[in-house]
Amino acid sequence: MIKQIKKRFIALILCLIVILNCTVSFGAVNNSDVVESTSPKITSINDDTLFIVEGDEPLFKEDIYYGWTTTAVNVREAPDINSAIVTVLPFNTPIEYIKYDDDWVEYVFFEDTSYYISTAYISDTKCNYKEIAVPAHSKDFKSYMSYKAITRKSSLQYKLQANYAYTGLYGIRMVNNRFCVAIGSYFGTQIGQYFDLVLANGTVIPCIMGDLKANQDTDRQNIFSRNGCCSEFLIDKSALVRPVKNSGNVSSATPEWNSPVVAIRVYDTNVFI
Repeated sequence: MIKQIKKRFIALILCLIVILNCTVSFGAVNNSDVVESTSPKITSINDDTLFIVEGDEPLFKEDIYYGWTTTAVNVREAPDINSAIVTVLPFNTPIEYIKYDDDWVEYVFFEDTSYYISTAYISDTKCNYKEIAVPAHSKDFKSYMSYKAITRKSSLQYKLQANYAYTGLYGIRMVNNRFCVAIGSYFGTQIGQYFDLVLANGTVIPCIMGDLKANQDTDRQNIFSRNGCCSEFLIDKSALVRPVKNSGNVSSATPEWNSPVVAIRVYDTNVFI
């Protein structure tokens, strides 16, 4: 009798084990059947557009536009001229952007963060330029003259100051964030033309042709004035910073400018054309 009870007890235990195993088997997930999602990341760019990204590459290339900045342009936190400035892009910088509206584009400057640039300062074509070397005996001296010395109202120099220029950094006259500077005829520039002063230390000063140095006031090549300077900045005396006033040298405006000009980069851009 006792043996039969033991047998029935053992059989009951075995049945319970079988039932439990079946339950676990049906409730378990086979890891070999799990497929990790590879769906692309979807980022909302604005209310009207979804920009789909897979890895680092966009799936919809038609949503991206390519262009170049037409001046030193502000990159802002929001599509508003009163918004904070994040950085400034130099003239002729290649950019990729997404259209926001008629007045602004979205520019991804940091990962997953959009900033804004005014459409007024973006071109779909790159500005060509030629770079002209300046002889090695160039000095770090940069002279200046008062913009009020330009008095002939029919001249382009006068029209540039009257209609385009303003007093900007260091008390220097500026147009479109470029410094008004006079250089010699050797460089083949015209009044209102964009050019850069490229310094030996790598600094690039964005300039616009504000006046032309007279040939009789320069050397045989029409590059240097008698003081060994190839550039003459147009300034507003009432706003000129003290270091420049004291030294008579525009290089004193900031340490980065205290270096000789080694080349002049002349662009195919003129405010009068």
